[in-house]
Amino acid sequence: MSIKILDCTLRDGSHINNGMFGKESIKKIIIGLVQANIELIEIGFLEDGNYSDNQVFFSEFKQVELFLKNIKKNNSEFGLMLRTDRCKKSKLKKIDSIDFVRIAFYQDHIEDVKEYVEILKDLGYKIYLNPIAISNYEENDIIKLLNIINNMSPNGVSIVDTFGSLNLTTFNKILNLFLLNLNSKIEIGLHLHENLSLSLSLSSFACKMIKDRNLIIDSSIQGMGRVPGNLPTELISSYLNQNYNQNINIDIIVDLAQKIIVEFKTIKEWGYNPIYMTSGILNIDRTYPEFFNEKGFSNSNNLIMQKMIKHMNYGKKFDSKHAEEIIEKFRFKIIIFDFDGTIINTNHKKESALIKVIADTYELDYNQIKEYIINNPGKNREYYFKYFLNKLTKSERDSILILEKVSKMFSKSVQDIYANADIESSLLELKNTLPDTKWYILSSANKEEIIKILDYHNILSLFDEIHGGPKTKYENYIEYISKFVNSNDEVLHIGDGNQDIELIEKSGIYGLLLTRWSMEKIYY
Repeated sequence: MSIKILDCTLRDGSHINNGMFGKESIKKIIIGLVQANIELIEIGFLEDGNYSDNQVFFSEFKQVELFLKNIKKNNSEFGLMLRTDRCKKSKLKKIDSIDFVRIAFYQDHIEDVKEYVEILKDLGYKIYLNPIAISNYEENDIIKLLNIINNMSPNGVSIVDTFGSLNLTTFNKILNLFLLNLNSKIEIGLHLHENLSLSLSLSSFACKMIKDRNLIIDSSIQGMGRVPGNLPTELISSYLNQNYNQNINIDIIVDLAQKIIVEFKTIKEWGYNPIYMTSGILNIDRTYPEFFNEKGFSNSNNLIMQKMIKHMNYGKKFDSKHAEEIIEKFRFKIIIFDFDGTIINTNHKKESALIKVIADTYELDYNQIKEYIINNPGKNREYYFKYFLNKLTKSERDSILILEKVSKMFSKSVQDIYANADIESSLLELKNTLPDTKWYILSSANKEEIIKILDYHNILSLFDEIHGGPKTKYENYIEYISKFVNSNDEVLHIGDGNQDIELIEKSGIYGLLLTRWSMEKIYY
């Protein structure tokens, strides 16, 4: 096993300065990395467009050849990156100054990748593949991809954590899939980002895990790259020097950072930032927090909007239309909230308590009660009490007594559940974001209990009106929705279940379904 560093400062760093490093600085960076004994150096992009020798976006191989003409490689190898949707096949030519080509691609580009790999093989290049956003792949999709890659036989393929979302658990899972399913002759690469400040930890973990094949670790000087940045070359070099007897000259790399790279931080600051930490945790495209940030939203608002992106299932690939749609939602004048499962995590606990109280009091079969309630959701407690009471043969007097008993028992259970339940943590932040928005609760839950629990958690003042049981949610909705719709204000319904979907569709208003507690599908 060998471990190599692939420095991508010039290529990934171009996200900071649009590739405008300047002709002399580009040469100094390349020469410095060669002298520092970095084995693989990525010079820039090969893609369609205009070329300037002050940039690292090359439109023809001959431009690269001319640029590198008098630069000695020593023991280093030089390479370029391309994408099949941004570089015509006709541009692929052989030049001696380039040793390897990397292809970055989305899942739907794999057929094009096959063609490019064959052409580049015939030209004699080493080929490395970078599947974009590996954290978006399902396990079966990763295995399928690796089988396809095995048939292409490139020199290497990377675990590309585009969204910076991999932690030790998820990284280990993906790494094991690569080790088990990738031909042992194919090198494994790592391209990690600093959203969670884990790039060095994950790299060192991979160094210890991989025994039977070569490992290539991407890095950039001072971590320069698309915000929040990459694994710093100087850090991984120090780690490899200390633990794997490598001979990388860190002083040269630090000197490049101080004399060249640091000036680009005045263009755009990279490094740890909580808005990108959030996108990493949510596993959504990091362009969303960047977009919201450039629109002038505060960090706290940015985090809320990212959560909305996640809830709407828009996170896999950035789309400006989706981002603008989320921004529009910040202009709603009226928000209708469901209560259980939306504001407070009680759905399953209340349902279980309701079934148990009815079963114990009426001496009926628990599973039969459960089946009925699941198949007939959205009713208030009085409906269920009376429905199952009608299954019994008792005098009217006894029926009244039983109703009082079951109601008191359930009320006591609900109070205990509410007192210990989790409240949606972003409510205060959302209200601060939307101070002029009127908030309403429309629910089947008992109105007095809702008021008590909101007051207990010090959030009662957030809501303008509360409408709950003994009316059902549907009855409350029918009574109040026409008032909201006819107000000519934009209305948003936030709920968590199938009945919310039905009400949203019938009223024709916007809807956002949260799934953190209900585990139902997202719907808009």
